[in-house]
Amino acid sequence: MLKNADYECDSGLNWHVHEKPVPAPGECGASATGGHADPTFGCTGASEFHKKECNGDPIDGVGPEPKTYPGNCCDLIGNAYACDDRENLIKCEAGDQSGKLGKIKFNKKTQVFQDSFILPIDDLEQLSLVVHCGSPRVACGNFD
Repeated sequence: MLKNADYECDSGLNWHVHEKPVPAPGECGASATGGHADPTFGCTGASEFHKKECNGDPIDGVGPEPKTYPGNCCDLIGNAYACDDRENLIKCEAGDQSGKLGKIKFNKKTQVFQDSFILPIDDLEQLSLVVHCGSPRVACGNFD
C-alpha cells in the first residue's frame, strides 16, 4: 500500500485519462500531462479547460449553436458538473474514470470497469492514463 507522512491511499487510487501524453518515463506532473480529458466540458477543477483561455475561438457542442467566449472556458460555460449522479454520467468529464467508475481498490485481485462514456479508442492514442493517491500523481503511462 502506498503511504506517506502526508497521505494514505487505503480507500483506493483515483485514475483519469489526461489531455496530453506522458513526454518521458516518470513525468506525470500537471505540466506534463495536463488536466482531465474533457471534450464535453464537464468542467470540474481538474478539467483540461479549467485554466485555458477561450480566446474567442468557437467551442462546438456548447449551447444550441457554436459560441465564442473570451476568458476562461469553464468559468464562462459554467457547467462545473460534479460526477456524482450515477444515472447521468454523461455530465462527467470523459477522462474522470474514478469519478464515473470508482477507485482502483488495493484489496481486489482483479477489477473490471465498463465505461459507456469513454472517449473513442482512436482519440486515446494522444492522451495518457494517470493514477493518483489523493493529489500526488503516483503513476502514469500512454495508450498504445
